[in-house]
Amino acid sequence: MAHFAKLNDSNEVIDVIVVNDSAFTDEASGITFLKNIYGADTNWKQTSFNTWSNKHYTGNLSNADTHNVRGESLSSDQSKAFRGNFAQVGGTYDTSNNIFIPPRPTDSIGTSCASWTFNTSTASWTPPLTYPTVLDDGEDTPVWFWSFDWYEAKYQANNARGWNGNKENINGSDHSDTKEYYWNGSAWAEAT
Repeated sequence: MAHFAKLNDSNEVIDVIVVNDSAFTDEASGITFLKNIYGADTNWKQTSFNTWSNKHYTGNLSNADTHNVRGESLSSDQSKAFRGNFAQVGGTYDTSNNIFIPPRPTDSIGTSCASWTFNTSTASWTPPLTYPTVLDDGEDTPVWFWSFDWYEAKYQANNARGWNGNKENINGSDHSDTKEYYWNGSAWAEAT
């Protein structure tokens, strides 16, 4: 199976269609096949279901999140990475860089992450503050981990903040430390 993105006149992705491999031999014949069904005036680009952030993965990529954390395995053949990302409705196709740009991320309360920029080299949205690198208590067998989200309003109010975190026990029980923290670029600091 192959995937094709339907684009409007502004190169926005308005649909993604699955096409059986037996219907075409290459992208051009796949586009011809789709134009015969949906109309000669439609605009299509092939997209890779297994490409995200300019990397090719094996397995199911249905668990993409705003932080581009992947649970799948990197493919041993990165030449298969195709057009930056799997096309998403609401995203765009960048003709200059030949990549699909996902929709701008939103934070944990649904606010657009206006401060994030798109990096064409990595084909991913980049927050203005580094992604947290301390993810748990650091023990060989962790007892708790950091649960964190981006808050655009907090970043706009103080450009040193944006990632907010709380401690959560791995076994699902309540953690005794219920304070709120923020990522300062190298460590978690208590929010005051």
